Amino acid sequence: KGLQTIAGVLNNVKKCRVLVLGKGPLKKDLEAKYKNLNFLGFQKPDEYYKNASIAVVPSIWMENFPYSVLEAMSYGLCVIASDIGGIPEQIKNMKTGLIFERGNKKDFEEKLNYLLKNPKEIKRMGKNAREFVRKNFNWNKIIKKYEKYIHKMIQK
Repeated sequence: KGLQTIAGVLNNVKKCRVLVLGKGPLKKDLEAKYKNLNFLGFQKPDEYYKNASIAVVPSIWMENFPYSVLEAMSYGLCVIASDIGGIPEQIKNMKTGLIFERGNKKDFEEKLNYLLKNPKEIKRMGKNAREFVRKNFNWNKIIKKYEKYIHKMIQK
């Protein structure tokens, strides 16, 4: 969902291991071109989230509410994601993660380098992200919103 726009930047990262989860029509081409990226194909992300500190969501297509962002945040990951669709509503820039301009390799690289040079920021934003998801997307809160909506519809 946009990996091709930032793969060159990730390929040059020396300080950490970059894992790419998922598959798509560009996988073989990207895998051949970017030898420093570890393409794992489709995986259940839970085990990877437990051992990661940063998740990257470089979407170039409009998504209203990408679950992958909240899922990574729920594990306490600092998410760097593009500024498209509902993503900026999920990530509070510099508080729960970082937002970069969609398709802007230079902007992404600046944000990634900032985090790699400031590991305490990764932990701070990851902790904030986890708390944001816990407070705003727990089942009790969601159920109450549905109940309120249903009651409102019934009254009409």
